[in-house]
Amino acid sequence: DWSVTGVQTCALPISLVAALGDADMDVREAAAAVLPKMSKVAVPVMITALKGDNKNLLVMAMKILGATGADAKEAIPELKRHLGEFKGFAEPAADALAGIGAASIPALTAVAAEAEAPARALAVNALFRIGAPAVPTFVDMLGSKHVDVQRHVAALLGNMQVFDKSVVIGLGFATKDKDYQVRLQALQSLQRMGTNAKLAEPYIVVLLTDIDPQVRLTAFHTLQSLGVDPRPGLK
Repeated sequence: DWSVTGVQTCALPISLVAALGDADMDVREAAAAVLPKMSKVAVPVMITALKGDNKNLLVMAMKILGATGADAKEAIPELKRHLGEFKGFAEPAADALAGIGAASIPALTAVAAEAEAPARALAVNALFRIGAPAVPTFVDMLGSKHVDVQRHVAALLGNMQVFDKSVVIGLGFATKDKDYQVRLQALQSLQRMGTNAKLAEPYIVVLLTDIDPQVRLTAFHTLQSLGVDPRPGLK
């Protein structure tokens, strides 16, 4: 049980960081629970830990930064580095960036554009977890130069429960993509949006005559989910 007053404030985070490596699990968990509540003094110490080579401390620091939330935004550059390098700490780094929230969007977007495929996937998942603030970025990423990112984003957009016009139109354009998986994932996202995706009807009707039978079938059911009769399109 720690109290934070006066001159103790400067020394206490360092003691708590040391406690993260304690042999007693209860001590480690207690330290990890306290540090996110001390963001102003704890975050700089956690950033220093991110630059070290203590693997256990690195992972614990990332968890604490994610739990700290927006107050840990100063750690974003180091977390982005770990995610982009994909050398063993990418997943907890992505989790931490998602926990920090909207301030992480530019860093995650950069990783999704520049890093290798596994890191890109983690970045897209982190953006999805951030939710509504990341939706405009997600819509832009439907046009990514990486087809794996396009597929991933097209699949997730329908689960974000954001029915903005830009989302519907963006997915509508994605149904015209040359990649079969992008077209199919975009269709399935629109199907999940139901009547909220009515603006996409013109894009979907065209797919009733797509070269791929699965896309044609999905287009048929998607129109039904929009409350649109697909029979005129079939004619």
